[in-house]
Amino acid sequence: MVAITLDNAGRDIPMFITKLLRNNLTDPMSRTDNWIFKSQKTDPIDRADLPRVIIDNTEFNTEYRGLSDNSGTLMPGPINIEIVIYSNSIRYRDQIADDIRDILFNSSSEDDEGDSIKSNHLILRRCSEIVEDFFASHSRIIRSKRLICEFRYTGVT
Repeated sequence: MVAITLDNAGRDIPMFITKLLRNNLTDPMSRTDNWIFKSQKTDPIDRADLPRVIIDNTEFNTEYRGLSDNSGTLMPGPINIEIVIYSNSIRYRDQIADDIRDILFNSSSEDDEGDSIKSNHLILRRCSEIVEDFFASHSRIIRSKRLICEFRYTGVT
């Protein structure tokens, strides 16, 4: 069970998002092994292993809001998560990106243990995307799209 708090948000949000996507996304290639990862795998991107979804980067900001009497509290800022989709085709790349966006904007989406976005005090505020297609060591293009998702933590501070 991943219970997001202000103290563990930077560490546990990427794991929660990984578990959430694993529970809700369907692999278009019907593989039985994992194809959604919390960080980039160490092996090179191979067309035979695609599609692949990577939780690539997490940025979590807190700021101290002080009062004139030197008392104050930590306040959560935006939580930015970058998710990269690698695929052999534009169709799969875009379909997976659309499905991820739908899952993350649905606050009742749950991971495999029944934890939801809402129960973890998260709200997806915005999601933008960048196409990053590239050529790897072989002559065929890898279709890639980066989703930049901005969440807000709404739990107790």
